[in-house]
Amino acid sequence: DEAARDIPVIFLSAKEKTADKLKGFTVGGADYITKPFVAEEVLARVSVHLTLRKQKRLLQDQNERYLALEQAAFDGISMSENGKILEVSDTMARMFGYSRKEFIGRNLRDFIAASPDTVREASAMNRISGKTRGVRKDGSAFPLEIRERTVSLRGHEVRVSVIRDLSREQALEKE
Repeated sequence: DEAARDIPVIFLSAKEKTADKLKGFTVGGADYITKPFVAEEVLARVSVHLTLRKQKRLLQDQNERYLALEQAAFDGISMSENGKILEVSDTMARMFGYSRKEFIGRNLRDFIAASPDTVREASAMNRISGKTRGVRKDGSAFPLEIRERTVSLRGHEVRVSVIRDLSREQALEKE
């Protein structure tokens, strides 16, 4: 039942065989208690599963809010560690014409059409910032602006790059 599918089911049974327990889990059980049981154990397990359910809902709500923010963003966003891209936003993927997966593990510099001097300077500082040109999957170049900031993620320093496609602004300036 769709309305009840997130409710954790705890099986109570006199059967102690592993096969019986596994059958309970395969049909959707979240936990298994054998008889004779102690009321405190049942209450403790129910409490744990209710807490887990609450945390799962909080994570789902938070994830939905972040996805809504990402979808509303006009700029592309990437996250890198040690020069390797960990994640990119859908906006960035569309901007460059790649899938999100095609970015993972590559270096952001692979998508930048910069002069050798600019790349050397950026490499020396381990960053790319300012106005430059990006290269789409089809090989076409386009003007962009990059802003970067280092943030902490799970105890590691990662670089977040915000990339703005300047094609529209340049076209309006020419007009």
